[in-house]
Amino acid sequence: MIHPVNSKVRWELLPRNTLDRMATEWDQALLQSQDYTVFQSFGWGEYKRNFGWQPWRWLARHDDHIVAMAQILVKALPAKIKIGWAPGAPVLLFPHSKSKDIPIVMQSLLDTLSRRHRRLALRFDSYLPWQAEFSYALNQSLSRPILPVNTGYSTALDLSQSHESLTHKIKPRHRSYMRQAMQEDIEWKVGRDERVKHDFVRLHHEMTQQKGLKALETNIEDVTALCAALGNSATFLTGYLKGEAVTSYLILCFGKKAFYLLAAT
Repeated sequence: MIHPVNSKVRWELLPRNTLDRMATEWDQALLQSQDYTVFQSFGWGEYKRNFGWQPWRWLARHDDHIVAMAQILVKALPAKIKIGWAPGAPVLLFPHSKSKDIPIVMQSLLDTLSRRHRRLALRFDSYLPWQAEFSYALNQSLSRPILPVNTGYSTALDLSQSHESLTHKIKPRHRSYMRQAMQEDIEWKVGRDERVKHDFVRLHHEMTQQKGLKALETNIEDVTALCAALGNSATFLTGYLKGEAVTSYLILCFGKKAFYLLAAT
């Protein structure tokens, strides 16, 4: 389905019946951008489908070149109202994209979505790097939330830097913790087998119980569903002390980026 909004940009919604064969093509196209994220990947959309969200996958083209992508997770509510949640979207920094065209691309997406469903409450969570031109461009089409869900910031670390350069940026208090931890004989394992998954869920359960964060608790079914949907992109980094798991991290890898999703110690 193609929606010609203006002479420059055409947004195309990928139909559901083609998605099985389009999975690889979607991710390959997404990885051509600079601002891609695992939360816009095909696998993440399929994972969220398990919880009642329907992924809408949109491509924007200009002269047959992809200039933007947006995977929007949609859920139906009573009174024919729909809510849409787009983590990591829109993805806008493609080889043929121009920053000056971002307002046009965004407005054309909003116009297209409005014509498709007028009772749609939509929220984007952009992972564009903090630059004035991007902020200005998005603010022309979107409004910042009155009640923010979180800080609105994510920390990006370039792991190609040296160990010394990375540790220098850590606050002194945390460097002290790191030095103490490195004195222990912790055995680190990377994997996604059943033992590692169960160790992670057990640790996460203990942590959320102790901190009174039951609403954030996960379970083995959710973790298994995530691993099934994302395949090798989901992996666990677990530290064992005297054979017992004492810390574990669920990391999502996509392209050349890794996202720290959940952790427990």
